[in-house]
Amino acid sequence: CGSYNGDTIKQLLQKKNKIDRLACFEPDGKNFAKLAEFLSKNGSKIANTISVFPCGVFSKTTQLKFSGDNSVNSTLDESGSQTIQC
Repeated sequence: CGSYNGDTIKQLLQKKNKIDRLACFEPDGKNFAKLAEFLSKNGSKIANTISVFPCGVFSKTTQLKFSGDNSVNSTLDESGSQTIQC
């Protein structure tokens, strides 16, 4: 959740060989694009099946306000300028 640009996936690869399945959630559009680019170049080394979702994760299906600024600090924020699907 909050896959950013794939930074945590890179750390996983340093500790573990290829995994069976990976699901990534990243609601920030610019971060999602960076993540998708990273996965398209490296996906075959990472997992047999990769699912990538341009949305947030919450306790129920809803839309929430989001403050996305193309950084690791993007977050749910009641005064955020974007609305994202969760």
